[in-house]
Amino acid sequence: MGRQPAISLQQAITGTYIAEEAVYANMCVVPGSDDHQIKPVQSGGSAGAIIAGVVLSDANANDSVEVAVGGLAMCRATSSVTRGDNVIVSAYSATARLNGAIESDNSTLAEGSMVVGIALQDIATNAYGLVLLQMRRQLATS
Repeated sequence: MGRQPAISLQQAITGTYIAEEAVYANMCVVPGSDDHQIKPVQSGGSAGAIIAGVVLSDANANDSVEVAVGGLAMCRATSSVTRGDNVIVSAYSATARLNGAIESDNSTLAEGSMVVGIALQDIATNAYGLVLLQMRRQLATS
């Protein structure tokens, strides 16, 4: 496996948030219950939620944590992703550390899909790769 590039703060636009629940590095997160809070993607993919960003380090509930909200971030893929693919949040996992991972979606994005961004490199299953963050919720197409 090739060496993964290190991400520096110069490559990501970051913000400091409070973890509503425990979060883990490289996890996509959604807005929390209060202002300036983030939390893991929940069961059912937090339907209709917009991704707030990608956590840069592990944090316990009520800890401050840096979150990439733009630019580049490392994300974990649950299946192989090809460079240039649109990536979305993958299905919820019963293993907390595995929530907020990404998967490829180059078909017509389903309404409500939580789009994370575009893969900038090929990413193997259960590996980490570089993503250009373009977080949004896919709207209906006419």
